[in-house]
Amino acid sequence: VAAHMLGAVVLGIFWQQFAFVGHDCGHMSARTHARDHIDVHNLGALVTFFNGISVAWWKATHNVHHAMPNTVDCDPDIAHLPVFSLHKKMFEGLFNKYHGRVMEFDWAARNIFVPYQHYWYYPIMAFARWNLYIQSVLFLSNSNDGHKGRSMLDLMALLGFFCWMPTLALQLPSWVEVVAFVLLSHAVAGLLNVQITLSHFSQPIFDSPDKEGVAKYGGDFFTRNVISSLDVACPTYLDWFHGGLQFQTLHHCYPRIGRQHLRKTEPLIASLCKKHSLPY
Repeated sequence: VAAHMLGAVVLGIFWQQFAFVGHDCGHMSARTHARDHIDVHNLGALVTFFNGISVAWWKATHNVHHAMPNTVDCDPDIAHLPVFSLHKKMFEGLFNKYHGRVMEFDWAARNIFVPYQHYWYYPIMAFARWNLYIQSVLFLSNSNDGHKGRSMLDLMALLGFFCWMPTLALQLPSWVEVVAFVLLSHAVAGLLNVQITLSHFSQPIFDSPDKEGVAKYGGDFFTRNVISSLDVACPTYLDWFHGGLQFQTLHHCYPRIGRQHLRKTEPLIASLCKKHSLPY
């Protein structure tokens, strides 16, 4: 049993680390000298196949996230009602422009999740991967939402994941171990969700760009990305664990810089922020 649970931990770490590979390639930041020769289409399908999260869905949300980070009604990465509320406008229910629908502040949000979201945070992160599966399936099954990037290859890769993952788990000798293996591997992979949300949830949320007297999206591209991002101080030997996301501010301002260059580039953005009186 112990060996099987260790395998679940290894699988969870593999999902976390392989997501960083997909992230690097999606930003065309993997090995600078080879970036123009990366077959993003096929490599993206490989990431979908092993991770079970549609790269087409990720690109659709991630492009908006980088363009409008922490904008209350635009950024899909902070649109988590009824589970999390990050801005007072969400208490009224809010029309999200990415999703094209009103995200209701409903009974569950008022009574179960939002008042206790500081307690719910880590348990939800342990199960958040399941929501990414649902979002991937919904994205690939709806071609009329105005978002592009869907492909038959990505769909087949996602179906491939849902073939190999259950087949692997069902090799275990009992249903108890199967369930434990699946839950543990997904909980370990949930570390990635903590890393992603940690870098933005605690930062200022920008009001709707439609509101009069408000700097649209938090100001110019550089300013909005500095203000909405948080870096995590860590020793060099943990850089592999964070996959470059510990330098979130630098990544958001210069997303095509390879993660192998982020640490030595950090002093440059720190001095630039100081020059323009921006918090860093």
